[in-house]
Amino acid sequence: MKKLALIVICWVTLAYGPFLYAASATEIDIKVDAAVERFKSEVQGGAAFLKKASGLLVFPEVMKAGFGIGGEYGEGALRVNGKTVDYLQYRRRFNRFSTGRAVENGGAGISEPGGT
Repeated sequence: MKKLALIVICWVTLAYGPFLYAASATEIDIKVDAAVERFKSEVQGGAAFLKKASGLLVFPEVMKAGFGIGGEYGEGALRVNGKTVDYLQYRRRFNRFSTGRAVENGGAGISEPGGT
């Protein structure tokens, strides 16, 4: 019974832990700035693309965790003409048992230039 309780506690922590902590606006801005700079340096023509864009929606990291049932979570910023106008959260819960796919176990962080 103790083992089952430990498994449940670990699962809840992995699946819902990111939902319990929200970064400050300053923390999000720092991560967004780094993601934009990384995009410019790693994507050919990235700087020119960003100059033409009226706005950007940037989620520097999206965390994914689960054990059969889990979710994804990320925080980002909407920038218009180079200035942050809003902060957003991305949340998605999923159940791999009902989709007929392989069971999702563990956790991962996704951070890629150009999105995922």
